[in-house]
Amino acid sequence: MFRIIRTRTLTARAAELDTLRQQATQAQDAATRALASAAEAEKATDHTAELRAVIQQVTRERDDARAERDQEHAEAEGAPRSGWTSLGPGAAMPPAAEVPWRIQPLPLGGVQK
Repeated sequence: MFRIIRTRTLTARAAELDTLRQQATQAQDAATRALASAAEAEKATDHTAELRAVIQQVTRERDDARAERDQEHAEAEGAPRSGWTSLGPGAAMPPAAEVPWRIQPLPLGGVQK
């Protein structure tokens, strides 16, 4: 038993097959680009984390240098090292009579907490 298929039908099937192959190739290319993009995003994330670490280190070094500069300035004005006090944020300041010299943060005018 044989089946007769028209040439037009075979041509149409071949065209469909070519279209499907093209779509498969395009999908594969898109997937490859997506993977490459994901890899680049991961690299960027790693790079951002490294930059944040560098910024934190530089900020700490800057703050240390400022504190040292302030201490040297206070010493130059005659403040004895033994009388210095260092308190954490939010800690109560000792009475001024107990401390001969201190560097104290002052709130800006107009700013209320």
